[in-house]
Amino acid sequence: MNLRLNILLLLSLLVVNLFSQEAETKKKWTTGGKIGANLSEVGFYNWSKGGDNSMAGTSFLQAFANRDTNGWAWENKLDLEFGIKQNQNEILKKTDDRIELNSKLGRQINQHLYFTAFLNFKTQFTEGFDYEKSDVYYTSNIMAPGYLTIGLGLDYKPNEYFSALIAPLSSKTTIVLDERLADAGSFGVKAAEYDISGMKIKDGQTFREEIGANITISFKKDIFKNVNLDTKIDLFSNYLENPQNIDVDWQTTITMKVNKYLNAVFKTHLIYDDNTNINWEKDGISHLSPITQFKQSLAVGLMYEF
Repeated sequence: MNLRLNILLLLSLLVVNLFSQEAETKKKWTTGGKIGANLSEVGFYNWSKGGDNSMAGTSFLQAFANRDTNGWAWENKLDLEFGIKQNQNEILKKTDDRIELNSKLGRQINQHLYFTAFLNFKTQFTEGFDYEKSDVYYTSNIMAPGYLTIGLGLDYKPNEYFSALIAPLSSKTTIVLDERLADAGSFGVKAAEYDISGMKIKDGQTFREEIGANITISFKKDIFKNVNLDTKIDLFSNYLENPQNIDVDWQTTITMKVNKYLNAVFKTHLIYDDNTNINWEKDGISHLSPITQFKQSLAVGLMYEF
């Protein structure tokens, strides 16, 4: 059975278990989430200082379904984000694009410790481009990349807002189902092979498998009145290739509640992936190598919790 089918089966089983329970079982679940949208617009008319008209918008959905009964704890979370912007006389550009599913099933060992199996899946909705280059540079697409990480380990949960999961037996699968990106060897997959005339003789690989250790630390709590801090860092080390080069994915969200529906949200996202080469420049010299990626955003908009 190929890996693509395995992924489909894993996700299908998760959805079936979450939403197809009998009525008496549903009572044991804790479910909820939030949905929101942010919109900004700037317009100029005979403005002496100049400027470009622009519009931008971001929407998001976060949903969770957790169950804790008879010494078992099952936690599931889905995060979806998508944002766009358009400046006057420019093409529509993407600003946010994220699909992330987390699931972990733990058997309680003592008051704060669980033996846990986990699954983390990440990808995006649509094509991505680097607009900073002189020519628009195609960089990504849905399932290019996609990341599936699964593993077994111990989850330390001393309270309801902190968790530290250490999984010394983990696998990370990088998925690149876009032929252009696979042939280019993007995201660490093996690139296509060509003969001396430039004719392709072997397609680029669409999957890359890694075996290693994974650590996930998460914290979510109101740190002040109407101010919530939600941060999660994922660390992965490949046992078989450069284990000292640790992949990092660190996401932080600070939500400041103005009233029941209006919120200000500040987000940061830091990524380092030793298998992802980035085009970057320093002192006028171009480089193609792994480098720390960072994104931050501040927005005010509507949010509804359910």
